[in-house]
Amino acid sequence: MKKLSTAEEIQILKNRITELENRGPISPERMIAQEVARKAVRETVDKALDPLHVAAEAFKATRPNKAPAMSKEDRLRVEALKERRIRLEDIQADFETTGKIPLESLVRIASDIASINGFHDPDKHPPGIAGIPHMIGLNVSEFGEIIERSRKNPTAIDEHVPGRTNLEVECADVVIRLLDMIGHCDAVSMLNEPVERRPLTAHGFAAALIEKMIANSKRPLRHGKDR
Repeated sequence: MKKLSTAEEIQILKNRITELENRGPISPERMIAQEVARKAVRETVDKALDPLHVAAEAFKATRPNKAPAMSKEDRLRVEALKERRIRLEDIQADFETTGKIPLESLVRIASDIASINGFHDPDKHPPGIAGIPHMIGLNVSEFGEIIERSRKNPTAIDEHVPGRTNLEVECADVVIRLLDMIGHCDAVSMLNEPVERRPLTAHGFAAALIEKMIANSKRPLRHGKDR
């Protein structure tokens, strides 16, 4: 139910007094009812004019509706996501200035966000290298989204990332999934293996990305395959 304003409360009480006065001869019961209504008007007016009450009502009017209390777990999750978001905003600012992106940092942040949001649940799929088939399966669905977007209005603006097309954002999703997989495997192997025995690391991926592109630049037409 909508809360009445002070003016609305006073008007309702005045209408009640007028109604009682217009009912003909005054009985003891109506006299009592009129006095109760008048007293309510006086109290409402006095309350409205009270500086402390006015200040309290003004303060409440500036505050949003109170959100339900979060559990400690949810509060920690929100704080962790906020910390990663701040780091990403710093990276975004540097990118807009220098055009450079710290790939290894993005690998770790992508994996952190996915983990915080519950995508690395060991009860649902194996952690680390053993979970790669599952994580690749998730990425296959993202490639399907790219195909769909390329066929249906590829220049449409994405609803989650204003200013970017659906196709740009779906391509970003594929890369984010891949970065998440690399970061997750790196984090899990870090707990169990020395650096030289880790099959997939953030640093190794960043280096391999450049080295493989250099290697591809030296290969023959169609990489020597007749197709």
